[in-house]
Amino acid sequence: MSGAAGVGGASLTRALGRIAIGLGLILLALHILIDTLAPAEQAPLARALLASITGDPILCIALAAVLTWAAHSSVAVVLLVMSLAFSHFVSAEAALALVLGANLGSAINPLIEGGIGGNPASRRLPLGNLINRLVGVLVVLPFLPALARELPAWQPDASKMTAEFHMLFNIALALIFIGPLDAMAWLLVRILPDRPAPADPAAPRYLDESILETPPVALANAARETLRMGDAVETMLREKAELRTAELAAADRHFERLREGRPESLETTSLHLDVLSDLKRIHSHICSVAYPMLEAAGDLPAREAAAGEAATDGLTYQPRLP
Repeated sequence: MSGAAGVGGASLTRALGRIAIGLGLILLALHILIDTLAPAEQAPLARALLASITGDPILCIALAAVLTWAAHSSVAVVLLVMSLAFSHFVSAEAALALVLGANLGSAINPLIEGGIGGNPASRRLPLGNLINRLVGVLVVLPFLPALARELPAWQPDASKMTAEFHMLFNIALALIFIGPLDAMAWLLVRILPDRPAPADPAAPRYLDESILETPPVALANAARETLRMGDAVETMLREKAELRTAELAAADRHFERLREGRPESLETTSLHLDVLSDLKRIHSHICSVAYPMLEAAGDLPAREAAAGEAATDGLTYQPRLP
């Protein structure tokens, strides 16, 4: 227990160290970016270019969403927007719109990459997150000009205003969507239902308790189920014969290589024996299921029944070297 705790503590310390290094590199890069942009603060061409790009709030939202999707991090994009706002390269309204786009873009990657095994249900949470943020962006978008006028009076520092707007936007979304969580979950289940579970071959297919009151139909279905079980047993016996053939062939090939004295065969003897043991175990499991069913139906001769019992007595394979 102490060793496991030590390993877990070391892993946690390593993970926290990596997080700290990553945040430090991001902050260092942004500091270098601010120093690089400082000489261009007085350049009219640079300001005109940024003003043309960030003049439309909808374009700002789309641009920040794409950048966040490419960077896989809304924090990095928000920090970049804070740097641009601190250097007065973007207006307050453009900074707020870029923050909205960063929040929207952070919900795109989980939706694209969140599918597990093609199951639609695995995309419910990413889709709900995207709907949550999209609704929030659409609600706040008409009020951006008013917010851009009022927030600087409350927080004159442009970079802090950007960070606080990002925080308040997420807190407001969480508080608003706590209420309709059940309705949202119901909608997501309807949009993305669970993938149908594959049929269990061991489950009865034609037996139904509701038809017991109709004996002719119940007997007919029982006969169909019996035939289906017979087909399943036949398939198992066929696979058993194929496994037995593969087991014997693998043993013969391995023993032949041992007789020839090949070094690679001598070095991998234990591996070959493990494979043969696994084949023997699979063969025994198939016999343990198929032989009792055939014996109960009277389709298995006494000699074969005895052989089946002998095959299922031991599930390990210990070949003898010649």
